[in-house]
Amino acid sequence: MTVAAPARAGLRVVVTGRVQGVGFRPFVHRLAHRHGLTGQVANVGRGVEIEVCGTPEALDAFVHALRHEAPPLAQPVVAEAAALAAFDASGFRIADSRAAGAGAADACLPPDLTLCDDCRGEKRCAP
Repeated sequence: MTVAAPARAGLRVVVTGRVQGVGFRPFVHRLAHRHGLTGQVANVGRGVEIEVCGTPEALDAFVHALRHEAPPLAQPVVAEAAALAAFDASGFRIADSRAAGAGAADACLPPDLTLCDDCRGEKRCAP
């Protein structure tokens, strides 16, 4: 008797609110690994965009954790969650930041927080 592998599904999640400059992408990376998901997370002009693939149960647990376990300075709002076809990805990665589509609002950046060197480079800020 062969046991079938659990069904996999994809999910695209857009998170707005205070999610940039507060360690949110590394948090998402850790959550994805914890739940056995593959895909990526990236800053976009309006917030953070996440594409993940895994079992439906793992995806549900991941979205719940996004809402309820965020870093202390984050104030995430799941603005969009849309099903995607399951996709092949090797692991989970933090992708380069990119601009959002036309008409998207600017990101909510909290004042007076320390940025890591990688984030500072993405923002092209002076030291």
